[in-house]
Amino acid sequence: LVEHDATMSSKENNNVDEDEAEIQQRKDHDIGRILHETFLELDATSPAHPSGGCTASALLQVGTRIYIANAGDSRSFVGVHVTPPPTAGSDAKATTAIVFGTREDKAHLMKERERVEHMGGTVYLPNGFMDTGKGTTRVLYKDPATGSTSGLAMSRSIGDWDAGAVGVIPDPLVDILDTKEIKTRVLESLNGACKGDANEVEIDPASGESLPSTSCVTYTEKDVKVFAVSATDGLLDYLPEEAIVNHVAKGLYETTKVGDGDSNAFGEQKTTNPLLVCEDLIYAAAQGWQEDKGGRYRDDIAIAVTDLETE
Repeated sequence: LVEHDATMSSKENNNVDEDEAEIQQRKDHDIGRILHETFLELDATSPAHPSGGCTASALLQVGTRIYIANAGDSRSFVGVHVTPPPTAGSDAKATTAIVFGTREDKAHLMKERERVEHMGGTVYLPNGFMDTGKGTTRVLYKDPATGSTSGLAMSRSIGDWDAGAVGVIPDPLVDILDTKEIKTRVLESLNGACKGDANEVEIDPASGESLPSTSCVTYTEKDVKVFAVSATDGLLDYLPEEAIVNHVAKGLYETTKVGDGDSNAFGEQKTTNPLLVCEDLIYAAAQGWQEDKGGRYRDDIAIAVTDLETE
Protein backbone atom coordinates (compact mmCIF):
# COMPACT_ATOMS: atom_id res chain seq x y z
CA LEU A 1 0.00 0.00 0.00
CA VAL A 2 2.82 2.37 0.81
CA GLU A 3 4.45 1.76 -2.56
CA HIS A 4 1.12 2.24 -4.33
CA ASP A 5 0.50 5.56 -2.58
CA ALA A 6 4.01 6.77 -3.40
CA THR A 7 3.49 5.91 -7.06
CA MET A 8 0.21 7.78 -7.16
CA SER A 9 1.83 10.78 -5.51
CA SER A 10 4.59 10.79 -8.11
CA LYS A 11 2.06 10.66 -10.94
CA GLU A 12 0.06 13.46 -9.39
CA ASN A 13 3.21 15.57 -9.13
CA ASN A 14 3.99 14.88 -12.77
CA ASN A 15 0.47 15.91 -13.71
CA VAL A 16 0.84 19.13 -11.74
CA ASP A 17 4.13 19.87 -13.54
CA GLU A 18 2.48 19.20 -16.90
CA ASP A 19 -0.48 21.41 -16.02
CA GLU A 20 1.82 24.26 -14.98
CA ALA A 21 3.82 23.87 -18.19
CA GLU A 22 0.64 23.97 -20.27
CA ILE A 23 -0.61 27.05 -18.42
CA GLN A 24 2.71 28.82 -19.00
CA GLN A 25 2.66 27.82 -22.65
CA ARG A 26 -0.81 29.34 -23.07
CA LYS A 27 0.30 32.52 -21.30
CA ASP A 28 3.33 32.77 -23.57
CA HIS A 29 1.12 32.33 -26.63
CA ASP A 30 -1.42 34.92 -25.47
CA ILE A 31 1.18 37.54 -24.56
CA GLY A 32 3.03 36.97 -27.83
CA ARG A 33 -0.22 37.41 -29.74
CA ILE A 34 -1.06 40.62 -27.84
CA LEU A 35 2.37 42.09 -28.61
CA HIS A 36 2.00 41.14 -32.27
CA GLU A 37 -1.46 42.71 -32.49
CA THR A 38 -0.20 45.86 -30.76
CA PHE A 39 2.49 46.36 -33.41
CA LEU A 40 -0.11 45.90 -36.16
CA GLU A 41 -2.47 48.39 -34.51
CA LEU A 42 0.32 50.96 -34.15
CA ASP A 43 1.16 50.54 -37.82
CA ALA A 44 -2.46 51.00 -38.85
CA THR A 45 -3.06 54.08 -36.71
CA SER A 46 0.32 55.84 -36.50
CA PRO A 47 0.48 59.35 -38.03
CA ALA A 48 3.11 58.34 -40.56
CA HIS A 49 2.67 61.29 -42.94
CA PRO A 50 4.72 63.35 -43.50
CA SER A 51 7.42 62.01 -41.21
CA GLY A 52 7.46 58.37 -42.30
CA GLY A 53 7.66 55.28 -40.12
CA CYS A 54 9.86 53.99 -37.34
CA THR A 55 11.39 50.89 -35.82
CA ALA A 56 10.15 49.40 -32.55
CA SER A 57 11.73 47.20 -29.89
CA ALA A 58 9.60 46.37 -26.87
CA LEU A 59 10.42 44.34 -23.79
CA LEU A 60 7.74 43.14 -21.36
CA GLN A 61 8.55 41.39 -18.08
CA VAL A 62 6.01 39.23 -16.27
CA GLY A 63 7.60 37.62 -13.21
CA THR A 64 10.73 35.88 -14.43
CA ARG A 65 9.41 35.72 -18.00
CA ILE A 66 10.74 38.20 -20.59
CA TYR A 67 8.88 38.89 -23.84
CA ILE A 68 10.81 40.81 -26.52
CA ALA A 69 9.08 42.06 -29.67
CA ASN A 70 11.18 43.67 -32.39
CA ALA A 71 10.49 45.12 -35.83
CA GLY A 72 13.16 47.00 -37.75
CA ASP A 73 16.84 47.64 -37.20
CA SER A 74 16.71 48.82 -33.60
CA ARG A 75 17.72 46.00 -31.28
CA SER A 76 17.30 44.70 -27.74
CA PHE A 77 19.87 42.74 -25.76
CA VAL A 78 19.69 40.74 -22.56
CA GLY A 79 22.91 40.71 -20.57
CA VAL A 80 24.24 39.15 -17.39
CA HIS A 81 26.59 40.82 -14.93
CA VAL A 82 28.47 38.45 -12.60
CA THR A 83 30.01 39.79 -9.41
CA PRO A 84 32.53 37.45 -7.75
CA PRO A 85 31.57 36.41 -4.20
CA PRO A 86 33.89 37.42 -1.33
CA THR A 87 35.48 33.96 -1.36
CA ALA A 88 36.83 34.63 -4.86
CA GLY A 89 39.56 36.90 -3.52
CA SER A 90 40.48 40.49 -4.21
CA ASP A 91 41.88 39.80 -7.67
CA ALA A 92 38.58 38.48 -9.05
CA LYS A 93 36.82 40.86 -11.42
CA ALA A 94 33.17 41.32 -12.35
CA THR A 95 32.27 40.15 -15.85
CA THR A 96 29.48 41.06 -18.24
CA ALA A 97 28.19 39.13 -21.24
CA ILE A 98 25.35 39.25 -23.77
CA VAL A 99 23.14 36.16 -23.62
CA PHE A 100 20.54 37.23 -26.18
CA GLY A 101 20.10 39.82 -28.93
CA THR A 102 17.30 40.47 -31.39
CA ARG A 103 18.17 40.49 -35.06
CA GLU A 104 18.18 43.44 -37.43
CA ASP A 105 15.38 43.07 -39.97
CA LYS A 106 17.32 43.61 -43.18
CA ALA A 107 16.24 43.11 -46.79
CA HIS A 108 19.10 40.75 -47.70
CA LEU A 109 18.00 38.07 -45.20
CA MET A 110 16.68 35.13 -47.20
CA LYS A 111 13.09 34.99 -45.93
CA GLU A 112 12.79 38.79 -45.89
CA ARG A 113 14.06 39.09 -49.46
CA GLU A 114 11.73 36.34 -50.63
CA ARG A 115 8.71 38.13 -49.16
CA VAL A 116 9.66 41.51 -50.63
CA GLU A 117 10.29 40.12 -54.10
CA HIS A 118 7.14 37.99 -53.97
CA MET A 119 5.13 41.19 -53.34
CA GLY A 120 6.74 42.94 -56.29
CA GLY A 121 9.43 44.82 -54.42
CA THR A 122 13.09 45.19 -55.26
CA VAL A 123 15.97 44.59 -52.86
CA TYR A 124 19.02 46.77 -53.40
CA LEU A 125 22.36 45.16 -52.58
CA PRO A 126 25.53 47.33 -52.63
CA ASN A 127 28.28 46.09 -54.92
CA GLY A 128 30.20 43.27 -53.25
CA PHE A 129 27.81 43.11 -50.28
CA MET A 130 27.33 39.34 -50.41
CA ASP A 131 31.11 38.86 -50.19
CA THR A 132 32.04 41.57 -47.70
CA GLY A 133 28.82 42.39 -45.83
CA LYS A 134 29.71 46.07 -46.17
CA GLY A 135 27.12 48.66 -47.06
CA THR A 136 23.38 48.93 -46.43
CA THR A 137 20.77 46.81 -48.17
CA ARG A 138 17.45 48.48 -48.88
CA VAL A 139 13.90 47.84 -50.01
CA LEU A 140 13.23 50.12 -52.99
CA TYR A 141 9.81 51.72 -53.40
CA LYS A 142 8.24 54.67 -55.21
CA ASP A 143 7.14 57.78 -53.38
CA PRO A 144 3.57 58.35 -54.63
CA ALA A 145 3.85 62.10 -54.10
CA THR A 146 7.04 62.67 -56.08
CA GLY A 147 7.32 59.51 -58.17
CA SER A 148 10.94 59.18 -57.13
CA THR A 149 12.44 55.92 -55.89
CA SER A 150 13.36 55.70 -52.22
CA GLY A 151 15.17 52.99 -50.28
CA LEU A 152 14.20 51.79 -46.79
CA ALA A 153 17.13 50.30 -44.85
CA MET A 154 15.00 47.61 -43.19
CA SER A 155 12.46 44.96 -44.15
CA ARG A 156 10.08 45.51 -41.21
CA SER A 157 8.88 48.77 -39.69
CA ILE A 158 5.86 50.60 -38.31
CA GLY A 159 4.15 53.29 -40.39
CA ASP A 160 6.10 52.97 -43.65
CA TRP A 161 2.91 52.44 -45.63
CA ASP A 162 4.33 53.11 -49.10
CA ALA A 163 7.05 50.52 -48.54
CA GLY A 164 4.38 48.22 -47.12
CA ALA A 165 2.94 47.82 -50.59
CA VAL A 166 6.14 46.05 -51.64
CA GLY A 167 6.67 43.75 -48.68
CA VAL A 168 7.81 45.84 -45.71
CA ILE A 169 5.67 44.59 -42.81
CA PRO A 170 5.13 45.71 -39.20
CA ASP A 171 4.93 42.18 -37.78
CA PRO A 172 7.45 41.77 -34.97
CA LEU A 173 9.51 38.73 -34.13
CA VAL A 174 8.64 37.79 -30.54
CA ASP A 175 11.21 35.99 -28.40
CA ILE A 176 10.58 34.60 -24.92
CA LEU A 177 13.24 34.18 -22.24
CA ASP A 178 13.23 33.42 -18.54
CA THR A 179 15.58 35.10 -16.06
CA LYS A 180 15.61 32.05 -13.79
CA GLU A 181 16.61 29.80 -16.68
CA ILE A 182 19.30 32.29 -17.73
CA LYS A 183 20.76 32.32 -14.22
CA THR A 184 20.67 28.54 -14.03
CA ARG A 185 22.70 28.22 -17.25
CA VAL A 186 25.20 30.85 -16.13
CA LEU A 187 25.66 29.21 -12.72
CA GLU A 188 26.10 25.78 -14.30
CA SER A 189 28.88 27.24 -16.44
CA LEU A 190 30.54 29.11 -13.57
CA ASN A 191 30.37 26.29 -11.05
CA GLY A 192 30.90 23.45 -13.50
CA ALA A 193 34.65 23.94 -13.54
CA CYS A 194 34.83 22.86 -9.90
CA LYS A 195 33.02 19.58 -10.43
CA GLY A 196 36.12 17.95 -11.85
CA ASP A 197 37.94 18.76 -8.61
CA ALA A 198 35.20 17.40 -6.39
CA ASN A 199 37.28 14.40 -5.33
CA GLU A 200 40.37 16.45 -4.62
CA VAL A 201 40.27 17.47 -0.95
CA GLU A 202 42.95 19.43 0.86
CA ILE A 203 43.93 17.95 4.24
CA ASP A 204 45.23 19.89 7.22
CA PRO A 205 48.50 18.08 8.13
CA ALA A 206 48.11 18.93 11.82
CA SER A 207 44.53 17.85 12.41
CA GLY A 208 43.95 15.51 9.50
CA GLU A 209 40.69 17.32 8.74
CA SER A 210 39.63 18.42 5.27
CA LEU A 211 40.04 22.09 4.38
CA PRO A 212 37.79 24.20 2.15
CA SER A 213 39.10 24.31 -1.41
CA THR A 214 40.96 27.47 -2.32
CA SER A 215 40.80 26.85 -6.06
CA CYS A 216 37.03 26.65 -6.45
CA VAL A 217 34.52 29.43 -5.90
CA THR A 218 30.81 28.72 -5.66
CA TYR A 219 28.58 31.32 -7.28
CA THR A 220 24.93 31.76 -6.29
CA GLU A 221 21.94 33.47 -7.90
CA LYS A 222 22.61 36.69 -6.01
CA ASP A 223 25.98 36.96 -7.79
CA VAL A 224 24.30 36.98 -11.22
CA LYS A 225 22.28 40.01 -12.35
CA VAL A 226 20.14 40.03 -15.50
CA PHE A 227 19.41 43.26 -17.37
CA ALA A 228 18.27 44.55 -20.75
CA VAL A 229 19.31 47.23 -23.21
CA SER A 230 17.33 48.53 -26.20
CA ALA A 231 18.98 50.87 -28.70
CA THR A 232 18.49 52.37 -32.13
CA ASP A 233 20.88 51.77 -34.99
CA GLY A 234 22.06 55.37 -34.60
CA LEU A 235 23.84 54.13 -31.49
CA LEU A 236 24.68 50.64 -32.72
CA ASP A 237 26.27 51.84 -35.98
CA TYR A 238 29.19 53.43 -34.12
CA LEU A 239 29.53 51.49 -30.87
CA PRO A 240 30.14 47.72 -30.50
CA GLU A 241 27.22 46.00 -28.78
CA GLU A 242 29.56 44.41 -26.21
CA ALA A 243 30.92 47.84 -25.25
CA ILE A 244 27.38 49.19 -24.86
CA VAL A 245 26.28 46.34 -22.61
CA ASN A 246 29.45 46.50 -20.51
CA HIS A 247 29.06 50.23 -19.93
CA VAL A 248 25.37 49.87 -19.03
CA ALA A 249 26.26 47.19 -16.45
CA LYS A 250 28.59 49.66 -14.77
CA GLY A 251 25.75 52.13 -14.41
CA LEU A 252 23.35 49.55 -13.03
CA TYR A 253 25.54 47.56 -10.66
CA GLU A 254 29.04 48.85 -10.06
CA THR A 255 29.82 50.85 -6.93
CA THR A 256 32.57 53.25 -5.97
CA LYS A 257 34.56 52.42 -2.86
CA VAL A 258 34.66 54.88 0.03
CA GLY A 259 37.71 57.08 -0.33
CA ASP A 260 37.69 57.06 -4.13
CA GLY A 261 36.20 60.55 -4.15
CA ASP A 262 32.78 59.48 -5.34
CA SER A 263 30.98 58.40 -2.16
CA ASN A 264 27.86 60.16 -1.01
CA ALA A 265 27.52 62.62 1.87
CA PHE A 266 27.21 59.75 4.36
CA GLY A 267 30.44 58.09 3.27
CA GLU A 268 28.59 55.15 1.75
CA GLN A 269 29.34 53.39 -1.50
CA LYS A 270 27.73 55.04 -4.48
CA THR A 271 26.33 53.21 -7.51
CA THR A 272 27.23 54.78 -10.86
CA ASN A 273 24.16 56.49 -12.30
CA PRO A 274 22.64 54.58 -15.27
CA LEU A 275 21.47 57.87 -16.79
CA LEU A 276 25.06 59.09 -16.89
CA VAL A 277 26.36 55.97 -18.63
CA CYS A 278 23.57 56.25 -21.21
CA GLU A 279 24.60 59.86 -21.75
CA ASP A 280 28.20 58.69 -22.26
CA LEU A 281 27.07 56.25 -24.94
CA ILE A 282 24.90 58.80 -26.75
CA TYR A 283 27.75 61.33 -26.86
CA ALA A 284 30.18 58.68 -28.09
CA ALA A 285 27.84 57.65 -30.92
CA ALA A 286 27.15 61.28 -31.82
CA GLN A 287 30.91 61.85 -32.06
CA GLY A 288 31.14 58.91 -34.45
CA TRP A 289 28.47 60.40 -36.69
CA GLN A 290 30.17 63.79 -36.58
CA GLU A 291 33.53 62.41 -37.60
CA ASP A 292 32.03 60.21 -40.31
CA LYS A 293 29.49 62.60 -41.82
CA GLY A 294 31.03 65.94 -40.95
CA GLY A 295 27.79 67.23 -39.42
CA ARG A 296 25.78 66.66 -42.61
CA TYR A 297 23.65 63.85 -41.18
CA ARG A 298 23.06 61.98 -37.95
CA ASP A 299 20.59 59.16 -37.41
CA ASP A 300 18.31 59.01 -34.37
CA ILE A 301 20.24 57.96 -31.26
CA ALA A 302 18.22 56.46 -28.40
CA ILE A 303 18.80 53.93 -25.62
CA ALA A 304 16.70 52.42 -22.84
CA VAL A 305 18.02 50.19 -20.05
CA THR A 306 16.41 48.20 -17.25
CA ASP A 307 17.32 45.80 -14.47
CA LEU A 308 15.39 42.50 -14.75
CA GLU A 309 15.88 41.25 -11.20
CA THR A 310 12.67 39.98 -9.59
CA GLU A 311 13.86 39.78 -5.99
